[in-house]
Amino acid sequence: MAQSLEPELYNWIVVRTYQVVVPVVFIYLIFMLKKKGARFFYDRNQAVKTDSEKSLISWSITVWTIVMLYMTDGYVNQAILDADMDYLVRRRLFYFTKMCFLTAFMICIYTLHRLRNISFSQSTRVVLYSSTCNITMFFAQFILRGYLENDILLAAYRQVSAIHYIVCCLAILYLPLRLFIADVKLRKRDY
Repeated sequence: MAQSLEPELYNWIVVRTYQVVVPVVFIYLIFMLKKKGARFFYDRNQAVKTDSEKSLISWSITVWTIVMLYMTDGYVNQAILDADMDYLVRRRLFYFTKMCFLTAFMICIYTLHRLRNISFSQSTRVVLYSSTCNITMFFAQFILRGYLENDILLAAYRQVSAIHYIVCCLAILYLPLRLFIADVKLRKRDY
């Protein structure tokens, strides 16, 4: 009995961590918007001088899209799970909307980077690669659980989703932590 609760507890902890990290990073993004100005991040005519500025802009685009996904995906998932319909139709709809949301998320990141004329930062690439793995798992579950009623990949699905959340948390935390550490070192050197 304890073994069956362990993966669920692990997934619960990972999801709750993600739910804490995303708002914290969003608050940091708002702080950076106030510090640098919104034109720096989103005006195509603003000159970008260094690689660190490019990374910051790419990171901000990624965080904005993650926040939008975070704000909409949970409500849609809950509405589908609470819907009064056949469980197979609900499963199909659930996995299909998960695939659609994550695909739209990736398209938004790509499009916003092209509009700003900026290349992907390392953090953005990691998030996109992780999202691709997650979409693949959603598709497999859509076919297996939605049409074939087979739970053979359920454990792998949970692990891939948990790893996706962990990777996204680490990727969006990397730049703020790096900038914070650089700022602390600069202040120590000035004293």
